[in-house]
Amino acid sequence: MAGQSYLESFENLYALITKEFNKYSKKENLDIKLKFTLFSIENSTRDWDSFDSAMYLLLQQKKQKYDMIIYDPLFTRRYSPHLVNLKDYISEDHLNMYLGDSEKIGVYNNKWVGLPLLLKYTVLYSNINLLKKYDEKIPKTWDQMLKTAKHILHEEYKFGNNIVGYNGYFPKGESTMCSAYSFLYSFRDSKESPIPDINSKTAEEAFNKLFELKTELSNGMLY
Repeated sequence: MAGQSYLESFENLYALITKEFNKYSKKENLDIKLKFTLFSIENSTRDWDSFDSAMYLLLQQKKQKYDMIIYDPLFTRRYSPHLVNLKDYISEDHLNMYLGDSEKIGVYNNKWVGLPLLLKYTVLYSNINLLKKYDEKIPKTWDQMLKTAKHILHEEYKFGNNIVGYNGYFPKGESTMCSAYSFLYSFRDSKESPIPDINSKTAEEAFNKLFELKTELSNGMLY
């Protein structure tokens, strides 16, 4: 199995999974030993694309160097044609445990191509101290946040505090696309609705709102 990480927490997780599986395999006499190849800053470039390119090349060439790979869901569409359908190997009862958010990232073209090792959720933090200071409530919509943040920025500016009203996490690299899609996801019609199509009118409205937040509450250094 192969995976990539530049965070110690993920490296520890991979090591734990390997250790626990091998203990289980020995106990159950499975005659399987899991070996994990870690792509990290010590042995590869600090670039997700380098790992993606290496794995994609192996898949294209039908190499059997790794039985399993840990990959970012961003690459599901690219990898899908080269991955087995887990429906052929895992029972329906087991796969049903992953219905919901896991299914959205593990299924492509009605084909189970992966199961999540973990799920990450983006959240919007509010500065409670500033909200209390100006008797504001935690915003529940982007328009509410825009109004609340503009009020706080205006008042803080009077004291010479040049603070940022909104940081949507748009750094250089792939995380920017993750943040953009997370923002677009917040514009779906309901909690059960899928993410709007990138070419839809909804997407246009979402990114116009994002640009408004950037213009009114932030600066070019964070985008």
